[in-house]
Amino acid sequence: MTTREPLWTGQFVLAFTINLVFSISFYVLITSMAGYAVTEFAAGSSIAGLTASAFIIGATLARIVAGKYLDFVGRRISILAALSVFVLSALAYLVADHIWVVIAIRLIHGMAFGWGSNTITAIAQSLIPQSRRSEGTGYFGTSTTLSTGLGPFLAVWLSGSYGYDAVFYMCAIVSAIGLALGLLLRPPNARSPPRNRPRSGRWPWAPSSTTAACASPRSCCSPDSPTPWCSRSCRPTRKRKASAMPPASSSWSSRS
Repeated sequence: MTTREPLWTGQFVLAFTINLVFSISFYVLITSMAGYAVTEFAAGSSIAGLTASAFIIGATLARIVAGKYLDFVGRRISILAALSVFVLSALAYLVADHIWVVIAIRLIHGMAFGWGSNTITAIAQSLIPQSRRSEGTGYFGTSTTLSTGLGPFLAVWLSGSYGYDAVFYMCAIVSAIGLALGLLLRPPNARSPPRNRPRSGRWPWAPSSTTAACASPRSCCSPDSPTPWCSRSCRPTRKRKASAMPPASSSWSSRS
């Protein structure tokens, strides 16, 4: 019997929980921010909608660049920075005194979400064994599915029973828990793809077919060759024809 590689390791459980933190904060706030803008700032319908959707705009902008620069910045630094912004953003809602300040906070909060969710997904994929990649991805995705049910419920219950400040405090506490878990996370380093070493020769950028072509002088130096610029060393040297000098006797006889 072949033993299956472990999936639910401690690091994978941490990644699962952190993704749950990201998703719950997202669904709690996306459900309640439009009502918060109308209740607290008497915002119109369009501004209230922008207050909710500014988060999505920021997340989209962050996702565009996150995939390219994630491993350059570092996965652990990225996840800790994103969770820190989550905590600060949730607390900043409590002191925002203008609707446009709230929209700006939503934009920054969304950028942290886009970067952080990309990071935690990449970390989770590196923690899942290759033989259980599909299974592990499905289990990891349940953290997002679970938050779609918990988030709106918590948003409506807290805002209706305790006010919108309770919503922001709850998001700050949940994000702080995620930050504490992020300190325990040790994501593996990204593996860089192997680089092909250049073959010996004058042109390291030349394709391998060029080397094969230059191995045969006839194929290299023929007029139909695709590499007419091959090294001179592979071309046959041309022998100069000796000039036909008339014999000395014949030259004297012609003069006489």
